[in-house]
Amino acid sequence: MAHQEYHVKDLRVNASKTKLTTSSGTSLITNPKFFYKDQMLLRFTVVDSLGNAVNLNTGTYQFRIVSSYATQNLLADSVNSQFVSGDWSGWSASGGKICCRVDLDEAAILAYLTNTQSDKAYCGLWATIGGIEYLLCQFDCTLYNSIS
Repeated sequence: MAHQEYHVKDLRVNASKTKLTTSSGTSLITNPKFFYKDQMLLRFTVVDSLGNAVNLNTGTYQFRIVSSYATQNLLADSVNSQFVSGDWSGWSASGGKICCRVDLDEAAILAYLTNTQSDKAYCGLWATIGGIEYLLCQFDCTLYNSIS
């Protein structure tokens, strides 16, 4: 069960396209909104191009938010220890279902948003399986300065 202080977002990943899709898999999700100071629990369902679950059972995971794909200026980083199976009763790594805690109360995010109410950022979900790093999905998001 997720902690009460976390905002939960359910996201379906088409790993063959490295994109987020709706739960039916028929259309892409674009530009989700994330807010500075938020504590989020992202619940990912990872499928292949046919809609079959991707087995992530032997992997380690990482979710990152950066200001630019080119510079990789890190704004938030959820490493493997932030992927906690007890946070989601639906967790099944072998069934492609994993979740991670994302702390958006980061000084780097506040600095990034210092002169604006919102700005574009870039997200990536990675898995390392058998010593090989795989990009499961990448997507744009909008970060909002919720305290201005």
